[in-house]
Amino acid sequence: MSRRVTVLPQGIVPGQDAIVSVLEEWFGPGKVKWSLKGIAAIFGIGGKEAAKNVADALRPRGVPDGWAAEAGRKANNTKYVNPANPHDYVRVKPDGTITQVRNGKAFDVNGNPVDLRSPDAHGITPDQFIFRE
Repeated sequence: MSRRVTVLPQGIVPGQDAIVSVLEEWFGPGKVKWSLKGIAAIFGIGGKEAAKNVADALRPRGVPDGWAAEAGRKANNTKYVNPANPHDYVRVKPDGTITQVRNGKAFDVNGNPVDLRSPDAHGITPDQFIFRE
């Protein structure tokens, strides 16, 4: 079978590894690609419902529910934006890494403010991420 199945980055959804194992049994090793659209296909949802469910599944620990999920400028990025200040946001990249920005300054993995262009501002994994107030 030549179909390719897509699912979320590892560790985002509880029980996801079991789902991926089953999919790899069905479609073969290497046929399961990590991306954001697959979760909607797996659960048979589409449109706004799919977008909301994916955004909720990706919301990093600690990001307030009131922060709006939006598409980022780059493809497949999701931003969670503070409605009171659009310069406060958390961005999740397609590979699952996270960047938090407050008033134009990003935080490194240890919570130290760094320039947004600094490599230390990027590549924070979900298990390392701590939302900074």
